[in-house]
Amino acid sequence: MISITICDDDPAVISTFQEYAERYNRSSSAQLDWIFLSDPSAMDPNTLAAEDILILDIQMGEMNGIGG
Repeated sequence: MISITICDDDPAVISTFQEYAERYNRSSSAQLDWIFLSDPSAMDPNTLAAEDILILDIQMGEMNGIGG
């Protein structure tokens, strides 16, 4: 199984990725585990290190997807 985490503070972006994930999971035989985070403070480095793919917003209020 491939683990994918998407973190963005914009609800519209999260919603778009969620719609894509639902369509993908219905049409593909690949096993994907999707995690969506809209709260940047939920980004636990230990948890994120175990993910196969991370999609991070570059600028999220007081935090960013590059340096924290």
